[in-house]
Amino acid sequence: MGQALSIWSPVVISTLNRPFHLQSHYKCALDQLFRSIEDLKIKVKTAVVRAQGLAVEAMLRLDILCLVEDFNGQLHLISREETVRNRIPFGEFEPEIEQDSDLQYVLQIQDIDCQGELKEQELHLDYFIEFMIIATQEQIVQLSAEEKADIPHSLSEVLAQLQTEVSRVEHENRELRHRIYYYERDVSSLKKGIRKAEMRSSRLQTEINRYQEMVQQMQTALRDKDRRLQNLENPYYSPLRQPMETESTMEEDLALGARIKRLFLNNS
Repeated sequence: MGQALSIWSPVVISTLNRPFHLQSHYKCALDQLFRSIEDLKIKVKTAVVRAQGLAVEAMLRLDILCLVEDFNGQLHLISREETVRNRIPFGEFEPEIEQDSDLQYVLQIQDIDCQGELKEQELHLDYFIEFMIIATQEQIVQLSAEEKADIPHSLSEVLAQLQTEVSRVEHENRELRHRIYYYERDVSSLKKGIRKAEMRSSRLQTEINRYQEMVQQMQTALRDKDRRLQNLENPYYSPLRQPMETESTMEEDLALGARIKRLFLNNS
């Protein structure tokens, strides 16, 4: 058996009995009107936890990044900072923390979500952050000879796993940047296509309106022509009847004149 080794190491003393859910609303004035929100991100820039009386205070500094589009189709990046504070009683920890304990606190972000909308010339956000708080304390930890012998091997394994995780995250970031590039390019092409389709639709609507006007004019002309044809086909207005009516009137006048002449001859 080798000699035991004693080291100083942070030891977990207590944790929150359940994740803390932070929900807040943020709004800010904008320098101009925008049409829509294209993307929205919230990142935790710094997180500090310290004891305050019978509670711990968590202070988070947030970076708010919002990609918006104006009415000309141009994209603008809006960047704002927001600081939020929340007090969490010691009673929320398990086991419960004592007031005068000399502890250090670690905040671990578990989930971030946000929603936003534009209201006139203001940006309104509702964001949700879920985190855990761990209370630690520096203590002397004794390692046996067997545990001491395992330290280099375990440390190398941890470093190797850490390097693998870093490589994986870097690869994911590169892939994400590529996807963002193609996404922005596709969005730009889609917007150009939409504008062309809108211009074509406007031209087609103008032509449709012109054709409808021509159809109305033709329908009016056809109705006028139908009325004239009906007038020509009506026997009371037909020009073929007018000579017949004139001839009959002349015959009646001649018969009346003959009767008057005979009347004068008989009276002479």
